[in-house]
Formats: sequence, structure tokens, C-alpha cells
Amino acid sequence: MFKNMSIKIKLTLVSVIGLLILGVFITVLSVNKSTEALLEAEYNKLKSIETTKASEINNYFNSLKSLLISLANSKSTQEAFLEFEDGFYKLSDEIDLDTQSIKKSLQNDFEANYLNSVNYDVPNSQNRRSTSSYVPSLDSALIAQYIFITNNKEKLGEKNSLIYDEAFDSSYMKAHKKYHLTYDKYLNEFALYDIFMVDLKGNLIYTDFKEKDFATNLKSGVYSNTGIAKAYKKALNLSEGDLAFEDFAPYEPSYNAAASFIATPIFVDDVKKGVLIFQMPVDNINAIMNFEGKFKQAGLGNSGEVYLVGSDYKMRNNSRFIKDIKNDVVQNLGSTIGIWEIKTPSVQNALENKDFQDIITDYRGIDVLSLSSTIDIFDTTKWAIIAEIDEEEALAPAHELRLIISVLSLIIIVLVALVTLYFFNALVLKPLEQFQNSLLSFFDYVNKKTEDIKLLEVKSNDEIGLMAKAVNENIELTQKSLEEEKSLISDASTVINSVNSGDLSQRINSNSSNKGLNELKDLINTMLINLDNNINNILEILGEYANYNYLKQVDKKDLRGELASLIDGINDLGDSITGMLLENKNNGLTLQNGSQKLLSNVDSLNTSSNEAAASLEQTAAALEEITSLVTTNTQKVNEMSSKTNQLTSSVKEGENLATSTTLAMDEINEQVQSISEAILVIDQIAFQTNILSLNAAVEAATAGEAGKGFAVVAQEVRNLASRSAEAANEIKSIVENATSKANEGKHISENMIKGYSDLNSSITETIELIKDVASASSEQKTGVEQVNDAINMLDSQTQKNAAIATETKTIAEQTNKIALKVVEDTNTKEFKGK
Repeated sequence: MFKNMSIKIKLTLVSVIGLLILGVFITVLSVNKSTEALLEAEYNKLKSIETTKASEINNYFNSLKSLLISLANSKSTQEAFLEFEDGFYKLSDEIDLDTQSIKKSLQNDFEANYLNSVNYDVPNSQNRRSTSSYVPSLDSALIAQYIFITNNKEKLGEKNSLIYDEAFDSSYMKAHKKYHLTYDKYLNEFALYDIFMVDLKGNLIYTDFKEKDFATNLKSGVYSNTGIAKAYKKALNLSEGDLAFEDFAPYEPSYNAAASFIATPIFVDDVKKGVLIFQMPVDNINAIMNFEGKFKQAGLGNSGEVYLVGSDYKMRNNSRFIKDIKNDVVQNLGSTIGIWEIKTPSVQNALENKDFQDIITDYRGIDVLSLSSTIDIFDTTKWAIIAEIDEEEALAPAHELRLIISVLSLIIIVLVALVTLYFFNALVLKPLEQFQNSLLSFFDYVNKKTEDIKLLEVKSNDEIGLMAKAVNENIELTQKSLEEEKSLISDASTVINSVNSGDLSQRINSNSSNKGLNELKDLINTMLINLDNNINNILEILGEYANYNYLKQVDKKDLRGELASLIDGINDLGDSITGMLLENKNNGLTLQNGSQKLLSNVDSLNTSSNEAAASLEQTAAALEEITSLVTTNTQKVNEMSSKTNQLTSSVKEGENLATSTTLAMDEINEQVQSISEAILVIDQIAFQTNILSLNAAVEAATAGEAGKGFAVVAQEVRNLASRSAEAANEIKSIVENATSKANEGKHISENMIKGYSDLNSSITETIELIKDVASASSEQKTGVEQVNDAINMLDSQTQKNAAIATETKTIAEQTNKIALKVVEDTNTKEFKGK
């Protein structure tokens, strides 16, 4: 088999086999070392990321601790707590609501909007209870839940939008209006989930978010076993500035989503009054641990993540791969916090305070590079922080390096094989290849595929060298002939380009050994000479035309085609210009005669218009004076009319007063008549009283000693009756006198009314006369103004006519000048029929 192989093939095989063995050894060694280095680099990167995130989490929790303690110690919070507490217990006294009706509303609300939305499948969550167990026992708590939750028109998740409801005005509502916006601002600015205030009795007297835990009791109520209750109970035993922490666990008021709480006591004047609690937000922890979704920018690629695990082996932030976790609870809640359990070696070692670093199988069943450590939360709780990335992605560069080394080894093998074959190629194959390439280049040159040609390189006198010399001689002869043809063609191309640019003076001067090319050159030169002569004839005539001499024409001779058409066109142009000049001269003469007549007429019109304008100005001035006098008269008459109207008004007012006086007199008479009737009654009573007293005196005398006292009384009654009768007579006399005077006043008032009526009739007639005068004056003024306007308009029109006449004269003069210039300009040109 090897006997029939060429030396070139044998050398190639030996080189390739040797290089293959060397390449495999280098590849294996390089890949192992690079993999170790890459693993170390990946672990260092994961450690750096893990350390950074642990620091961020600690900083975040410390900031929450500072916020909670500073808020609890603030004067505003202490005042708010006292007002909320006082108002909370006054709700049942200040707001009149039927507690049984409220309980029913609360139960319906829990059934419709709460219990069916809570996920009770969450591990470690409480079982579902009856709606009645959620209803607070304290009346104030019932009212608070009704106002801020059940009766609150805001939708779920926005109940904290209610600030004040005037329908439930109370001490608590006023405190809520005063402080709620402040705590709501804290909630939003620091991304808290909720803020709580709890008094020493365990009543949750204030929450910002107003979930179902509001107004419940954390000592005995339905949520007394939850995380918030545990944090509250721890805080009750703390000193001022200390903090209690309750780790993430399912929290029913938040629909069993994971919730964590921190709490600190509220002191007022060094006396513990209650507890301030924050419900920890999960979003901020997720944002820190999930890099806000920017995993690749953080160096974690497509599969890396950093996550937290609590002492219960459950996650404290959402997994990057939450969608890949096949768990109904996780998918329903959209969260792994406090739900998804992880017990990998990384987590177990970290929770035992042991740092860990190795390749393990993670909670997804995928091999990962994993390392972990411990975080202390508020110095009370330990969490594990784990950083991982898929082994396949982490070691992908090592696989790429293995491929690169393999390719490099193959390239080296090929290069050595090429070096081995170099000598054989240099002695035999290369001279033959050069001879072949030179022949091909020569053929390409002859076929005009290329412009370059090289002679064969002769390095020996062997058969290849002799063939090369013979070929070189033929190449030189062929190259010379082709260069001559090329020169002639180049010369012709230059001439043609000059013709294309308008230069007809150039000629083809080169010669060639090719007879056909020389004949073509002579024909082209002859064509250019004839064309040049014809163009010169045309230019000569056009020169005459440029000098306004249109007497000559171009001689067409025996020309045909486009050139003959060009000459005909030039000759026709001369004839057209001649005809135009004749017409211009005739028009100029006609225009000159007409403009002179127009000038004469315009002079006459101008003189007449100026005289008429002067007369109209005088007339207009006279009419202006008449108009002014008529206007003054009209104004005076209008003033008289106005004064007369005022007088009429005064007369009517006097007549009305007289009429009122008459009516008053009638009323006085009626009252006086009533008094007279009353006096008559009094007189009758006095008379009857006197008769009765006489009868009494008689009866007293008959009674003897027993009737003496009664007789004295009867005498006094008779005396009173006499005095009453006398007084009634006096009043009657006064009344009759008053009646007489009232009648005289009424008679005078009636005479005044009649006088006012006559005066009013006279004034009315005067007003009518003044109106007629005013109307006539107004019409006279209108007529004079119309005449004045007509005169002014006529004056304005006359002035315009005068101005137009002047302007027309100017135009006529300009027209005369133009006519003279047209005739003069036409006479300077030479043409037939001039």
C-alpha cells in the first residue's frame, strides 16, 4: 500500500499522526487547567455577589429599624397615638349605629369579599373559620370596621384612600383626618406594606392600609396567633428603642401571603402606652435579591440567582425560576416566600453557621455551582444566603476553550504538513505551476481580460527553462502590437471626448500596424474637418445676428439630416426676428401718436377736476356750519324734554302723596267712628252701673246694720260710674272735634289731587309739543347731515378724479417716452424692409 504512495503523501501522513498525538496531550492538559481556573473565578464572582447582597439586605433592615424607632419616639406619633386611642373608645358614644345591623353587614362583607379570596392551601396557614368568629366583640371596634372597611366605598386594596367621612364625624374621624395622610406618605415613600398602632389592651386602634385586621384585638381576637400578634407581644416586654422581629409566615388578613413584622413600644412621658408595628414589604427584598430583573448585567447570566432561606428552610424572596416550580400554591400566589422549602447542602451548612462551596443539585434538580453563608436579621434570626449558577453555563467557556485548542492543534498539524511538502513543491511543482500561470496570464492579456502581463521567470537551462525563453519572445512581440493598438484607441477616445465636450479642433495622430484601424482613423479625421467647417459657417451668421444684422443667411450646400435642419432653423430665426422688428417699429409709431393725444386730453381733465374740487370744498365748509347749528338746537330741545319729564314725575309724586293723605284721613274717620261707638258702649255701661249701685244702696238700707258696709261699696261704685260717664262725654267731644278736622283735611287733599291732575294734563300737552319740535329738529339734522355727507363724498370723489388725472398724465408721458425709445431702438438694427 505504501509502495504506491508518493513521497508527498507519506511525509504528510507521518506529520499528521505525530501532531495528532501532541495536540491531544496539549488539549487535555489545557482544558483541565482552564476549567480549574474558571471554577475559581466563578466561585469568586458568586462570593462577591453574595457578599454584596448580604450587605444590601442588612442595610435595608437597619434602615427599617431606624425608621420604626425614630417614628415611635417622635412627638407627632405619640400625640397621634393618644388621639387615636381616645377617639377609638369614644366611637360607640359619639356615633349612633345599630350594633346588630353592623355585625350582619360585617359578616356579609367577610363572606363576599374576604374568605373566598384567602388561599387556605398555603402550608402552615390557619384553617377557615366561620364569619361570626371574625366579628369584634367591642362596640367601638365594630363601628371602626364598619366605617373604614364595610361602608368604605373605595375598592379592595384602596381602602386607605378614605381620609374623612363627615357622615361619621367623631373624635376618631378628626384624628384620622389630622394624621392619616402623614402615615400614608411614610407608607408610600418607604414602600412599607402597612403601619399599625396597638394599645396595651391589644386593640389595633390604627392601620394605614385598612385590611381585615383593623380594630381587632391581638390578645384575644381572631388574629391573636398570627405574626403581628407575636411581634406585638414581644414588643410589650421591650424597653424604649428596642425592636422585636417576627419572621415571614402566612398572614391571613393579607390573603395568606407571607408577611413579616417589626415592632417597638411607644412611650409617652416615659410611660409605655402601646406598640408601633411595620408589616415588612416583600417587594423591596425581591428587588434587592432579584437585581430588579437585571441578572445578566449583574454577572449571573441566564441561570444564576441569589436567594434567601429562613430557619424553617423556606425561601424569603421569590425565586428567579418561579414559573418552573410545579406547585399549585406557589403558582396561585405567584410567590415562593414562606412557601417553597429548600434543604440542599448549601442551605443546611449555612443555617449551621458553616460556609459552603461546591457543585450540587439544586431545588430544580439541576447541577449548579453553589456557595452559601449566614445573615443575622436584627441579631435575633438567622437566614441563609445562597448564590448559584448552572454548571453548564458556568463551564461553557471551558468547553469553548477545549474546542479552540482542538482547532489550533489541527491547524498546527496542517502547517507542519505544508512545510514538509514545501521542498518538493519548490523543486518540481512550483516551476511548473509558474509556467502554467504565466501562460494563463498571457492568454488573458491577449483576450483583453487583464492589462498586466509578466514574463516567465527563467532560473535554469533545463527543458522548463528553454520553454520559458521561447514563450517570453512571443509575449514581447504580441505585447508591442497590442500596445500600438491600445495607443491609437486611446488617442481616438481622447478626440471623441473632446468632440463630446464641444471641441472639434482635435484629430487622431497615432498610427498602428493594424491597417483597418488606420483607415478608421482617416475617416474620423475627415468627418471632424467637415463638421468643423459647417459649424464655423453657422457661428459666423449667429455672430451677425448678435450684432443686430439680420440681412445674411447660412448656406446649406448639399447637407442633409439634423445639420441641414439646424441651418434651416437658424435662417428661419433671422426671418422671424426681421418680421418682429418691422412690427415693433409700426407699433412704436402708433403708440407715439396715441400717447401725444392722451397727454392733451389729460391736461384738460386735470384742470377741470382741480376747479371742481375747490368749489366743493367751500360748499362742504358752509354745510358744516349749518349742521353744527341744527345739532345745538336739537340738544336744547332734548334738554327741555328731559326737564319736563322730571316735572311730570314730581307732579305725579305729589298727586300720589295727596291721594295717600285722603286715604289716611278716611282711615282716621273710620277709627274715630269706632272710638265713638266704644264711648257709647262705655256710657251705657256707666249708666247701668249707676242703676245697679242705686239698687244696691236700697238693698243695703233695707238690710240695716248688716248692709252698712255694702252701702259704702255701692256708693263708691256709683261714684265710679259717674266719673266714667263724664270721661266718656269728654272723649266723645274730642273725637267729634278730630272728625271735623279730618274731614277738612280730606277736602283739602281732594282739591290738591284735582289741581295736580290739571297741572299734569298741561305738562303732558307741553311734552307733546316739545317732542314734535325735537322730532322736527332731529329730522332736519339728519337731512343736513345727509347733504353734508353727499357733499363730502362728492368732494372726495373729485379729489380722487384729480389725482387719477394727474397719475394718468404721468403714465401718458411715460408711454410717449417708451414709444420714442421703441422706434429709436428698432432703427438701430439692420433688416429687410427697414
